Amino acid sequence: MKSASKVLFLTQLAPPVHGASLINGYIKNSSLINQRFNTDFINTITAKDLTDVQRFSLGKTWKIINLCLKVVARCSSNNFKGVFMTISTDGGAFYKSAIIWLIASLFIKKRIVMLHEKGIAVTAQKNSFNRFLASQMLSKSSLVVTSAYLLSEFEGYATPKFVVSSGTPGTSFSRPDVTTQQFKPRLLFMSNLLVEKGVLVFINICKALADRHFDFTAVIVGKEADVSIRQLTALIQQYQLQHYVSIVGPKYDEDRDECLRNADLLIFPTFYKRETTPLVIQEAFKFGVIPIASSEGAIADMIDHKVDGFIIDPANIGCYCDKIILLSQNKALLNAFRAAGRKKFDTRFRLALFEENLTNVLDITLNNKPA
Repeated sequence: MKSASKVLFLTQLAPPVHGASLINGYIKNSSLINQRFNTDFINTITAKDLTDVQRFSLGKTWKIINLCLKVVARCSSNNFKGVFMTISTDGGAFYKSAIIWLIASLFIKKRIVMLHEKGIAVTAQKNSFNRFLASQMLSKSSLVVTSAYLLSEFEGYATPKFVVSSGTPGTSFSRPDVTTQQFKPRLLFMSNLLVEKGVLVFINICKALADRHFDFTAVIVGKEADVSIRQLTALIQQYQLQHYVSIVGPKYDEDRDECLRNADLLIFPTFYKRETTPLVIQEAFKFGVIPIASSEGAIADMIDHKVDGFIIDPANIGCYCDKIILLSQNKALLNAFRAAGRKKFDTRFRLALFEENLTNVLDITLNNKPA
């Protein structure tokens, strides 16, 4: 029996917890991938937490040097058939990714790069050195993105490109239809507390709803980043939203699922410049929570506007309010959106589908199989 191909995975693994580290954790723990390939993982994260991601420090420099030495040692003592790497697209993390990729490429000829964030085209345009590094990584690797909407950044690179939708564990959660006349929607914001993720916009949406004398409750779930819980609490008090909005901090695993089970609408007005396909929208579909979000990244590929959610510009707070009120008053529409979202999760966003599709990409690349 032919031995399994040996593959080195250079990926960000939690902590800190964000979309990329969660997906990479799913890859590392995948029974299918570990059965099909002889896997070896090196964690490429050098940041202590979310606030440390783009910061320079001597401590982080030593971590990067040690990481490079680890990659050299692992590559020189193993005969890897391929390397799978998730790369960062901006700031110091971009250069760290380029250095690690260049080291691995000296030893390993078959390379797969997966991008969990957009923006590498913008980084490449900043100067000729960035263009050289981006060209090296992208033109000499097979590329994996999570939506066809994200391929436009790579039109200039003649290299194999694959679209593999990321996935979330489990199957959709069945919940009864809403039939009561008096329905008070439970709004949810669930993301790391970054300005660009839309948490302050969410507060303004809640204020606008309260100003319309609309009855609702709202929960903010997420770890502090460039916005603190203290700042949000002060804003809630300033706007007199204590009756409506609560902050519960970060939630993981079953506690996170419980927040989703207790929500009706996910409000996600993100304008994060590296946004791609946020996992929280998949999670919302899984639990029958209707997403109302911006079109940032490839969100418009995830949500079918007016079918299982709404796509709205983060600047249009009034429109967010209109759609929240519409769904709260139109129970048939609310129930139809919920059912469509759950069906989409089961047919497109289950983790098992992601594992199968990524396994096929690895097989195609490593073993020269036809796509």
